[in-house]
Amino acid sequence: MGIIDVFRYAGTWPYGIDLIANRATNEIPDISKFVTHRIEGIENVPEAFTLARKPVDDDRYLALKPVIEM
Repeated sequence: MGIIDVFRYAGTWPYGIDLIANRATNEIPDISKFVTHRIEGIENVPEAFTLARKPVDDDRYLALKPVIEM
């Protein structure tokens, strides 16, 4: 298994940083729902990558952004 990069977010980082830093809007957006799954431990990295490739998890919940917690 290899890592495949994507360019769909090209040029969006400055705007996103401004949003979070409260410079682009008067309100800080709620970004808590971007993280949809938390995977614990480096030994579970393959599980996180497998989940990231799917649109939904095994329970049919949206798999938008799994985060690996070390």
